[in-house]
Amino acid sequence: QVDCSKVHIFAEDEWADDQGNIAPADYQAGFTYSQLKYFYGSIREDLRMPLSQVHYPTNENIKDYSKMITECGEGGADICYSGPGWAGHIAFIDPCTPEFGCPPIEEYLEMEARIVTLHPMTIMQNSLNGTFGQSGDIANVPPKAATIGPLDVMRAKERIEVHALMTNGTFSSWQRMTSRLCTHGPITPYLPSSMLQTKKTQVYISEELAAPFECWEKVGY
Repeated sequence: QVDCSKVHIFAEDEWADDQGNIAPADYQAGFTYSQLKYFYGSIREDLRMPLSQVHYPTNENIKDYSKMITECGEGGADICYSGPGWAGHIAFIDPCTPEFGCPPIEEYLEMEARIVTLHPMTIMQNSLNGTFGQSGDIANVPPKAATIGPLDVMRAKERIEVHALMTNGTFSSWQRMTSRLCTHGPITPYLPSSMLQTKKTQVYISEELAAPFECWEKVGY
C-alpha cells in the first residue's frame, strides 16, 4: 500500500554488444526488460510511478547517466542496492577493464558511468544464469555492458548490499569466497565491491554464504 508515485528508479547496468551498443528494453535477457516486467509491472497501477521515472542506460544517455542520478537525487541516489559478482564487481564495475583500469583508489572512486568490456569471470558467472541457459554458454553472454561508476556508489546517501546467491538451492556458490574478499579483503580497484568498506554500508550475508568450506575430496561436481 505504499505510494510510489514520486519514486525515481535508476537501473545500475545493462548489456551491450561488441560495438558498445546498449541492449534495448525488449531484450529478454536484459536487466531493463526484467525491471519493467517483474518490478515495475508488479506495482499496483494506482500506486506506481510514471514510466518516465523509471530510468535505465541507453545509447543516448550513458555519457550523462551519472549526472542524471546526481541531479535527480540532489547530490546522489537516496540508496544504492548491490550484490558482488564473481570478480567482485558492483553493477558492472568490473576489475581491470580497459575503461576503468586500476588507478589509485582515490581516483577510482571519482569515475562515472560508462560502457565497459566485461571481465571474463563476469561472463562465466552470467553463463550460469537462467537467462543464458545455466549451461556455461559463454558465447551467448554479451561481451560489454553499460554501468554506473564508483562515483555513483559513493555519492549515494545509503548503501545496502546482499550476499546470498546459491546455485539452484545447492551448497555450491561462486559468491562464497567473493563475499569474504569484499568484506574483509583489501580496498582496491582489483576488487571493486571493496569500495563499500570506505562508506557506511549495510551488508547482509546469508548463513549459507557464511558457511565454512574446505577440501571435500569425495564430493564431485
